Amino acid sequence: MFFSIFLAALVAFVLGAFWYSPLMFGNLWMKINKAEHYTKEQLAAMQKKMLPYYVLQFLMTLVTMFVLYSNIKWNGTVGVSGYWLAFFMWLGYVMPTQVGAVIWGNTDRKYQLKQILIMAVYQFITFMLAVCIFNLF
Repeated sequence: MFFSIFLAALVAFVLGAFWYSPLMFGNLWMKINKAEHYTKEQLAAMQKKMLPYYVLQFLMTLVTMFVLYSNIKWNGTVGVSGYWLAFFMWLGYVMPTQVGAVIWGNTDRKYQLKQILIMAVYQFITFMLAVCIFNLF
C-alpha cells in the first residue's frame, strides 16, 4: 500500500517537473505567469528558494495519492472501475477547484483556458497513472 502511494506521488512529481519544463509547457507557463522576462540567473536564484515549496507540494501529492488509493480500495474498484472512479474524482474535485483558482486568480483572460488545460490535463494524467500503479502493486 505505502509503496504504491509513494510511487504514484513520485511519478506525479516527476511528470510535473517535465510537464512544466521548457520541453512541454514551461515556456507558455512562464508567459501566462508573466515570468518570461527573468534571466537564467534570476530563475536559478528563484529555484534555489523553492525547495520548501517542492517539499510541501510532494507532501500534498502524497495526500492526494493516499485519498485516491483509499477511495479505490474502499470501494472495491479494480481494473477499469478504478479508472472510472479516479475520473469522477478528478471531474468532481480537481477540475472545479482548478477552474476556480484560474478564473478568480490573476490570470489574464486570454490565457485562462490555456492555464486551465495545462493544469487539469496534468492532474488527469497523474490520476490515471496512479490507478495504473495501484493496479500493478
